[in-house]
Amino acid sequence: MGWKKTPPMSEPFDPYQQWLGIAKNEQPANHYRLLGIEPFESDEKVINAAAEQRLSYLSNFKNTQQGADAQKLESAVSSARVCLINPRTKARYDEQLRTQLKTAPTASNSRVTRPPRPAAVDPMAPVAAPPPQPAPAPMGQAAAVPSTPPHPAAAPTQVPNVQPAANNESAGFAVDTAAPKLERRSTVYRAEDAEPPETAPLTLGIPLIPFLGLSALVIALLAILIVFVQNRKARQNVVVEQGPAAIELPDEIDESTVGKRVIVPEGVVAQDEQGDLLLSADMAKVTGSADPSGDVIHWTPDIESIRWEVLVSKPGMFMIEATYAATGDAAGDEAKFSIAGRKVYLRVRDTGGWNSFVTDQTKMVVIKSAGQYELTATAYEPQSGQTLMHLKAVRLRRAAVGKRPSE
Repeated sequence: MGWKKTPPMSEPFDPYQQWLGIAKNEQPANHYRLLGIEPFESDEKVINAAAEQRLSYLSNFKNTQQGADAQKLESAVSSARVCLINPRTKARYDEQLRTQLKTAPTASNSRVTRPPRPAAVDPMAPVAAPPPQPAPAPMGQAAAVPSTPPHPAAAPTQVPNVQPAANNESAGFAVDTAAPKLERRSTVYRAEDAEPPETAPLTLGIPLIPFLGLSALVIALLAILIVFVQNRKARQNVVVEQGPAAIELPDEIDESTVGKRVIVPEGVVAQDEQGDLLLSADMAKVTGSADPSGDVIHWTPDIESIRWEVLVSKPGMFMIEATYAATGDAAGDEAKFSIAGRKVYLRVRDTGGWNSFVTDQTKMVVIKSAGQYELTATAYEPQSGQTLMHLKAVRLRRAAVGKRPSE
């Protein structure tokens, strides 16, 4: 009776390796490896393009058996992009990554330390001839002992700018303390030279002029860093009150508002504690013929634009959410939202009736600096010619650093 061969067990599915090509020894991957870009990449366009490419590829697996893994990787890719396009969080992350790379074990740390190699011998140096051997004495006679003339007194030699170690063998060369020979390997001249070269005066080894230039460069960089930090502080104005006597934020950075209480102007919406901006219908400024209906805007074709004045004290990335109701007549039409020079679009869908409100999201927009902005909503190339929606509210939800906004 023969034995049946058991088939090998299949390895568990690894989405990082199968989809993104990140091997197991590279996991957990850093943000740059996760996006497939060079470490410490600073170009925001490159970072956004890499993230969009990853998200577009991962979206193909949402409706498969690995849909949960695809959603997890999409969240990780979006978190990496949010962190790297924000200069402050990117600088903090790069510093931590450099520390990790420095402290990681390398192959050089595990090498065995070898003793220093002996000093190389100059093949062109003269070699002393061996002393002559006496001829053998005839039978019956004692061998003559040659008389050796005394060695001449050796002139004292100087080793220029060299301090030998206490243990000469550990210093990497040997020092002969006997009579002078034709060549000393530990010096830069030979003993037969008439005079040894003059020794150079002992210095610190750093020329004065380059040292002063380097010091001036370091001081200039520190001054630039101080100015940069002060400008960053000037952009962070704390909103604490709201009232008619308003201190409006200037278009340019004004040092006079730093650290002071900023009062929100009348009719301007400020961020809450989480950094969100909640824009209700009654706070909007409608251009065109509008139907006054309290807390809901009937967005008819006669409305040219809907605007809100907002005050941003905590810049960052924002997800625009619209709470509205619509019927099938306007399904497929789009609303365009513009703020800080950026535009996003919301496709209208049938919510089931004018009293059935839903909340849909658009893509993210980036507001890089604090200040007063205007959010404008317009109908984008309407096709139906009917009422676009009943708009109840718009929220700019600020994304937490390193996290995707909640769906």
